[in-house]
Amino acid sequence: MLKKRTLKLFLLFFFTSQLVRAISIDSLKRDAINAADFTKVDLLNEISEYYITANIDSAIYYSKNAKRVAGGIDYSIGKINAMNNLAFAFYIQNNLDSTKYYASEALTLARGIDYIPGKAKSLNILGLAEWRVGAYPDAVDMYLKALDFATLANDKIEISKSNNYLGLVFWKTGDYPKSIDYLYKSLEIKEELNNKYEAALTLNNLSNVHNEIGDYQQAILFAEKALTISEKLNSKYTLGRALANIGISYLKMDETDKALNYLERSLQVKEESGEIKGLGYTLIDVGNIYFKLGEIKKAEVNFEKALMIMKDIDDAHGLSIVLNKIAKVHLLNKNLIAAKRVLNESIKYAERENLRENLKENYLLYSQIFEEQNKIGKALEYYKLHSALKDSLINEKINSQILELNINYKTNQKEKENELLKQKNIIQSLELVSQRQYIYFLLSGVFLSLVILAGIFLRYRYLSKTKRLTEENNRKIEKQRIELEQLNITKDKFFSIIAHDLKNPFQTVLGYSSMLSTDSHNLSDDDKQKIALQILTVSKSSYQLLENLLGWASTQTGRINYSPSEYNFEKLTNDSLEHIKIQAEQKFQKIEIKAEKDLKLFTDYNIFSAVLRNLVTNAVKFSKVNSTIIIEAKKENGNALIKVEDNGIGIPQEMIDNLFVLKTSKKSVGTSNESGTGLGLVICKEFVEIYGGKIWVESEIGIGSKFYFTVPMAK
Repeated sequence: MLKKRTLKLFLLFFFTSQLVRAISIDSLKRDAINAADFTKVDLLNEISEYYITANIDSAIYYSKNAKRVAGGIDYSIGKINAMNNLAFAFYIQNNLDSTKYYASEALTLARGIDYIPGKAKSLNILGLAEWRVGAYPDAVDMYLKALDFATLANDKIEISKSNNYLGLVFWKTGDYPKSIDYLYKSLEIKEELNNKYEAALTLNNLSNVHNEIGDYQQAILFAEKALTISEKLNSKYTLGRALANIGISYLKMDETDKALNYLERSLQVKEESGEIKGLGYTLIDVGNIYFKLGEIKKAEVNFEKALMIMKDIDDAHGLSIVLNKIAKVHLLNKNLIAAKRVLNESIKYAERENLRENLKENYLLYSQIFEEQNKIGKALEYYKLHSALKDSLINEKINSQILELNINYKTNQKEKENELLKQKNIIQSLELVSQRQYIYFLLSGVFLSLVILAGIFLRYRYLSKTKRLTEENNRKIEKQRIELEQLNITKDKFFSIIAHDLKNPFQTVLGYSSMLSTDSHNLSDDDKQKIALQILTVSKSSYQLLENLLGWASTQTGRINYSPSEYNFEKLTNDSLEHIKIQAEQKFQKIEIKAEKDLKLFTDYNIFSAVLRNLVTNAVKFSKVNSTIIIEAKKENGNALIKVEDNGIGIPQEMIDNLFVLKTSKKSVGTSNESGTGLGLVICKEFVEIYGGKIWVESEIGIGSKFYFTVPMAK
């Protein structure tokens, strides 16, 4: 009775905590929608960090949003945090290229603004990437640097992570006492901070180490603590690892039923969390148990599933292992041809990544296959290869122990440096106390005190003013640097358009003109008509591009003369579109103008015409044949809101973000293979901004686009 009551209370607490977490994250999402600028970025990063423990895809989604918003408002710290969150999420997904990319970008930006916590986090994540591929000395170097920065910033979270990661390296290099020491340091800080998720990670690592040294009962205790925390947090990543660790402990204790139970539970959790690599290796562990129990068919099913995963993520180590296991199944079933074929694949992956331990096992299995075929000579040949590689690996282990001593020496040096830094801080604190006592002594004289205070006050004002001016100058310099970079990008794009997009049409015209000049007597009237039409089309396109280039160049040099006057909207629109209507008629398109009667605009004739022409030209270009293009104007907040609507092919979201800037290539093809460079929209934006207007777009793929811009109304 008491046990049932206790279980009910536990379940009530568990589901209540999950409900509170769900409400909390929903509240954060609502706050993020309504927040602005820096607060919005911080909330998006907080949501991303929540999902790191629950749903990696969601974590990546919110990190990318935080990075995008931070970049738009020049919030460097928010962008650094977002990129570090992205890097860690991709690490969990075993996407090491993306991990290194985002962590390196975050580190570069953090160095640029001397953001110490950001540097510590980036270096820790880069260390993880090196650790994952077995580059242990590089990983240690990253972790020690991260530990230095974290200590300098008094960032206890990153200090705990650095200790945790150093513990992992020493586990892999076989220095188990040092590994356990670092992991305990990490766990102590995480428990002090009440950081349950990070504590679960370190508890799982302690379980791994104790499994390695044969202390299976202690390994189970650590994993069970991690499991309890993970269930309360609903952290599937740490839960899957905890279940797998317990399963491995029971497997090594030959309690196969318990091992199988925990490992299969781990499989389910890892599949739900998307932790693909861990899922693949746990499938291999489950397959090993079934193989040991003699249930060969079940073993083969698990090995085949693991093989599919390892191929998907291109994990050569995992592929080499699982193919070896499948070859053993074929050998047991006396299918020696299949065993050799699969084993050859395993050797291929082992040789690709120089996985000598795997090669050793493959050579031994080949020896057994040839022995089964009664080919004693070949069996002996592969057994010799196995033995030679085994001896070589023993020598390498000795060398690895020497390397480990070097790592230990380097770590000890860093620890001494940290201790010296602490002592230096203590000395500086004592000196500060001494200085204060000296100031108190000086203040004992009333008149002298007034003089000193006046001097300090004036000095403070001078330094504050100097600091403020310096900061303002630095901000101006940084702004000018960014503007100069943008101008260089713009210049390069401008020359690219001149060199490529303006040159190619002339080559087409020259080619057709040459054909008419030299071979006209061999061409039919229809061919000549087609060539003339092509020359006309290319010439019109080139003329429009040239008009846009000249217009854009005028805005860049400040030579645009804005002379607004009062105009009737409908008449001005019809005048502006006189030539474009011909293009629309060629595609059997209809242009409708909708506006309030006698709507008056106060604008510059040339600027308004250029903007409208570019937008309607694009609508004609990207709309289907026999479609309708709508130009609508209405009053809104003292301005006229102009809309150009088509039912064309639509614009992808990734292009919309950079649609009105020249820094990226936006080449596109219309519904009748018309070409475009995207320069027209850039000119539209710059022309609209001359009179303080706004321009934007709404678009859906396959449905069409709506371009809006504002124009002052006549009073």
